[in-house]
Amino acid sequence: MKFIRSNKGITLIALAVTIIVLLILAGITLIIANELIIDKVITASTKTIEASLQEKVEMALADVETGYWVELKKNPEIDKQEYFEREFPKSLQNLEDVKDIAITGNIENTRLITFKYKDKTFTFNVSKEGKVNFLVLLKGNVKVGDYVEYPMEYEDVYSEKLYTSENGWRVIDDGKMKGTSGQVRLISTGVPAKWYYNFLEYENAKIAVDRLINDFENLDLLDSLDGKLMKGKELKDETLADKITTLTLSDFNYAYNEIHKTNRKPNDISKIESIHELFFLEKSYYWLATNHAEDDKSIYFVSKQEIKSDNDLRAGVRPVICLKENLMGTFESGRWKIVK
Repeated sequence: MKFIRSNKGITLIALAVTIIVLLILAGITLIIANELIIDKVITASTKTIEASLQEKVEMALADVETGYWVELKKNPEIDKQEYFEREFPKSLQNLEDVKDIAITGNIENTRLITFKYKDKTFTFNVSKEGKVNFLVLLKGNVKVGDYVEYPMEYEDVYSEKLYTSENGWRVIDDGKMKGTSGQVRLISTGVPAKWYYNFLEYENAKIAVDRLINDFENLDLLDSLDGKLMKGKELKDETLADKITTLTLSDFNYAYNEIHKTNRKPNDISKIESIHELFFLEKSYYWLATNHAEDDKSIYFVSKQEIKSDNDLRAGVRPVICLKENLMGTFESGRWKIVK
């Protein structure tokens, strides 16, 4: 009679390999966890430094203000601007590691105070009321969907709702998104104008798209339902904007990916699964500056949860504002305020 021997037990070699694999996985987990902790510590540390420096700036401003009133009693002819520019750097230089203090702007209006602290540059905005805010570059700090104060108000051509500089413009490009312009760009929250595209007038869609992208400032637009004409350049602020254009299909998909963490391709026109108010506006549809790949007489537009094409439609136009480089701002009350 033969006995069958079973070898179902774990050998020492298998056990050792299992332990090594577990140790490697544990090590990787610890590395990732440590990196996350370090990132949080650095972020928290940076925020602490910013808050501390802002407090120091506020204290220096208060000291100079007090000193000015004391000096004014002695010398009624003293100039407040000159006194501030002379005494404020002295007060701030009492801080260790602070150097290269620069002040721009008039004391009666907005002032910018810039200095280096431990060889890193910090910029603060001081309002005429004396309120201090820490400023950062818009590029890389704004997020897609953020509201930005941009000094152009308009009436939505569909809902007739008035959009102001505070609620009329949002970020469509943070300036660092893959495949986009490299500039911070804003898009209108509503639909400020309509543009009548007719292939008989423009011969083909490529000509229409070229005008929407490269000649938007000179386009004749309807800014309301009663047919009032306007030019695209009426929505451009020369001090803040380099260029004004319109949204393309690839812009739409890049921004959609950023918000929804999806992977739509630049030319994707498939059904849009998730709604976000940045793209889908109440009672509206609007052109995308992109021509149909196979039909030279059609360009795309966004309607509800779909991207369609047409060649004879009085559709809305949503301008895209390309902001100038190196603009700085502060995030207050749920929106970004640009400091020129």
